[in-house]
Amino acid sequence: MRYIISIFIFLYASSLAFSQSEVYKVGFLLDKNTEEIEGLLDSLMDEISAVVGEDAILEFPITRRFYNNFDATIALSNYTTLVQNDTDIIIAFGTVNNSVISKIGTYQKPTIVFGTLSEELLDSDKSSVSNVTNYISITTSQSYSDDIKLFKELANPKRIGVVVEKALLDNISVTETFEGIGTDLNIEMTIIPFESLTDIISNLNTIDG
Repeated sequence: MRYIISIFIFLYASSLAFSQSEVYKVGFLLDKNTEEIEGLLDSLMDEISAVVGEDAILEFPITRRFYNNFDATIALSNYTTLVQNDTDIIIAFGTVNNSVISKIGTYQKPTIVFGTLSEELLDSDKSSVSNVTNYISITTSQSYSDDIKLFKELANPKRIGVVVEKALLDNISVTETFEGIGTDLNIEMTIIPFESLTDIISNLNTIDG
């Protein structure tokens, strides 16, 4: 995936090459911040710079790196901040960023969004955009329904617990999606929101899958 991002950055930088400046500031939007994510970002920035080479000078200011902590309101505010400052290219990762940014509709600056959503969640989001100027979305899709159907065939559980970070429930239609899947497959689905490991462990007594 890092190589794909690098290619898009190269293309965007090339398309901007007719402007007076050859220095481009890249901003990152992420759902959360961890040491692992910071390490991956460092590797990504090195790879992007290597691919672009001497065609343009890319800067990745730490002040243009924002996290939403799974809050859609903050995600939109972060994106707006990068649009309004001197950031030239915006790269966004994560489920919440994907959901929020895809609904904006018009994009003043080159925006690349990467994320993973289930086919069911993608189908429920009628605001997704394609072939829009300055907007590229590369979303890896997977089918929760297919996965749960296979799980049912293998283990035949009566009640399946779905562990989800609590903040996501306010921004993504997770509950409705899994309730619909449970109805279709005749399985009871229980959403287990968590903020800590204790939240998960304390809700497993009645779950058998």
